Amino acid sequence: IHDLTGDAFPGTATQRAQIREFWRQTALRYKSNTRVWFNLLNEPGSYSNGVPAIYRDAHRDLIAAIRDDAGADNLIVVDGTQ
Repeated sequence: IHDLTGDAFPGTATQRAQIREFWRQTALRYKSNTRVWFNLLNEPGSYSNGVPAIYRDAHRDLIAAIRDDAGADNLIVVDGTQ
């Protein structure tokens, strides 16, 4: 399962909260099915001058929603930026 494909991270706090809630709900639904992998953000942007801190921070937040909030141990895929 993956949520987004796009050229950049969601820009607003509301968008980021919606994505976090999507992954929390998805993890709750599929946490007992180890054949379901989570691909958090599909190729989230292309950065020619290095990867911004939001890349790391957004993934940490989404992983926390899955692991800490939902208690899911499913495999999590963290794509490169391109």
